[in-house]
Amino acid sequence: MSAVVRITSFLLGLGGRQKAGGSGPISYRRKIWPLRALCLVLVCTFGLALPSPVPLEAQTPRTITQADVDLIEQQTQQVRELQATAPIPVGFFTRDELQSYLAQSIDDANNPDEIQANQYVLEMLGYVEPGVDLLAVIQAVDSEQIGGFYDHEKKILRVVVDPDSSLATTRVILSHEITHALQDQHFGLSDLEQSVKGNDDADLALTALIEGDAVIEELLFARRFLSATEYAEFLADSRAGDTTALDAAPLALQRELIFPYDDGAQFVAALVTRGGWDAVNDAWAHPPTSTAQILHPAKYRASTDPVEISLPDLTTVAGPDWHMLRENVIGELDCNILIEQYVNAKTADTACNGWAGDRYRALRRDADGALLFASTWIWDNPADAAEFMDAYQQLLANRYAGGIPIDGQPALPTGAAPTQTVAGAWQTANGAWYQMALRDGKRVTLVIASDPTAAAAVSAALRQ
Repeated sequence: MSAVVRITSFLLGLGGRQKAGGSGPISYRRKIWPLRALCLVLVCTFGLALPSPVPLEAQTPRTITQADVDLIEQQTQQVRELQATAPIPVGFFTRDELQSYLAQSIDDANNPDEIQANQYVLEMLGYVEPGVDLLAVIQAVDSEQIGGFYDHEKKILRVVVDPDSSLATTRVILSHEITHALQDQHFGLSDLEQSVKGNDDADLALTALIEGDAVIEELLFARRFLSATEYAEFLADSRAGDTTALDAAPLALQRELIFPYDDGAQFVAALVTRGGWDAVNDAWAHPPTSTAQILHPAKYRASTDPVEISLPDLTTVAGPDWHMLRENVIGELDCNILIEQYVNAKTADTACNGWAGDRYRALRRDADGALLFASTWIWDNPADAAEFMDAYQQLLANRYAGGIPIDGQPALPTGAAPTQTVAGAWQTANGAWYQMALRDGKRVTLVIASDPTAAAAVSAALRQ
């Protein structure tokens, strides 16, 4: 909005992609990705059967040699139909070494002010509770879930050696990461990620292409080069991994971590089905520009890009001493996650399907620490916008169920009355909060603030 600001720029971006509020140099292969995606890709798309699990005592040895690495690199190039243009340095980490690497990488790549700005936005929108240590959450999840990574700035590849994982799984993870190296050599990951800087939704869509490509490659690699026993070991490892930290993480982090591997794999599988790897290579020349295009591939095929939205200078409008913390895009995926978190998944799908674009700014007043979130959203049509408003009303009722309604909610803007209004004010354990969502046709403005006067002024400015 990140995965959120997308939350993977809040969260995955802080740890997983190594840079808060934007893209980073590292592409990961998670140890576990949803069996729903594996079943859909293999059975529905490629018509391949899923073998039965193999007992632990029947599994193959858990060591890998340089000869294995060289062979896997050759096999990966065959499957992905891309040839390496430069050597790919491969190394191995223990999980303890990975944890040390992640801690150092997070410290090196993240500015404390950016981290705090992300925290403010997440808390205002309600993705996380105030005071959650986002970096600690990220590091715990990454330490648990990462099976390997490719750093496209340093041009190095590392695979985590787990004593409880089979050699088959190590081979598959290595093939996945080699695919990232091939992507980098042929398509330039650094330039692509620079192109989506400042748009976290587009960044997450690009991540879905990056990971979806590698997931499809690894599955085809596994079916082509693993024996039936080895393939069943790979599936057993996918089912058996520890997910304690992931399960305890905020819903937004869970969904954004899974999205590139699950929905991204479905997106790439559809491309492969339509036109083989040539179609995927074409997508690298014209990457998806929003999570909406990943969730609804017809929008990608029709080149339906998000509506560009410009916001006025809100720091002056809000009043003295306000400054901007950050400006970015939420996107359909994170809209969906937010509604699901407070209402339910079905309502979220209905409310956010039809997203056509958004943009937000977050502000803070230095004198007293007051906060403000201001956004404009565009929907495909007024009916879609109305469905979002209805869902947001349910969200507010559930989010502030423990709060105390208070008087003094922001005054409605003067001028033409909005088509639909959802507003309220609540006293919570974290102070007073004021929310105002106004719909004009297919356009929605949403303001969340701890100051009702600033909220009213900014809401009026957004509608001009």
